[in-house]
Amino acid sequence: MLKAAARGIALVLVLGALCGTSAAATQQEADALYQKQDWAGAAQAYESLVLSDANNGRAWFRLGASRHAMGNYAGAAEAYARCVEIGSNPVAMYNLACSLSRLGKVADASASLRRAAAAGMRVGEQLKTDEDLEAVRKDPGYAALQKELREQEFPCIGAAESRQLDFWVGEWDVRTTAGQLAGTSSVQLILGDCVVFENWSSTLGGTGKSFNFFNKSSGRWQQTWVDDTGSVTEFHGGFKEGAMRFDAETVNAAGARRQQRLSFTAQADGSVRQFCEASTDSGKTWAPQYDFTYTRRK
Repeated sequence: MLKAAARGIALVLVLGALCGTSAAATQQEADALYQKQDWAGAAQAYESLVLSDANNGRAWFRLGASRHAMGNYAGAAEAYARCVEIGSNPVAMYNLACSLSRLGKVADASASLRRAAAAGMRVGEQLKTDEDLEAVRKDPGYAALQKELREQEFPCIGAAESRQLDFWVGEWDVRTTAGQLAGTSSVQLILGDCVVFENWSSTLGGTGKSFNFFNKSSGRWQQTWVDDTGSVTEFHGGFKEGAMRFDAETVNAAGARRQQRLSFTAQADGSVRQFCEASTDSGKTWAPQYDFTYTRRK
């Protein structure tokens, strides 16, 4: 269960906003007992508060926490469930799952964890270590639940479009068609596997980085390239005909337009070909800019 110390003042404010407030003096007395971790006294005080105001979700939440700390898991589950009804608080959903797990109600606990994740709470890491969820971890369905929650919290992981450039992820030596070393590249998955992040280092001393991702808003892939001279290129495209294909157009200070076509193709031996060509006559003619082969570093 998420402890009061871990939630802190910010969470108290969130709970107040989500679940309501109550009469200041009585609430202050209950809160003072809660802060002293006098769980029996706090439980009694919050019980009094919810009797006088059945819609005081904040009091229901702290009543649940007090009962849970006393080992009264059934009473805690009842209080957390009431708080969820009032304010749809994801922390209450998570703590409800903890109380249900303690009661051995694994299916109900798993359902409450799913609700917490759907409401925006990241529960995956806590699921691995929270002692209250031991019964959930011992359940045969735990692996499937863990996978489901991870994909819900990080939707790019399970999105087919976001996985189309994964073949480029790795540590690479990059060579020209003549076999000369052009540089090295470290390509990583970051931000919940939403971004393929390139870190390029040229043998000539230059460096650059690119963010590559499937933009759900546009329905297209996008690459933003920036190098150590301040040069920026925005590419857009998608996976077609067996390769990731990007197009870009840049305009220099003199107003001259330059179009680029960039492709990434996975090779049968595990290498990746990156090919770029450019046009300065509105696509009438194209000239190769570079043709690199990425070979995995052993």
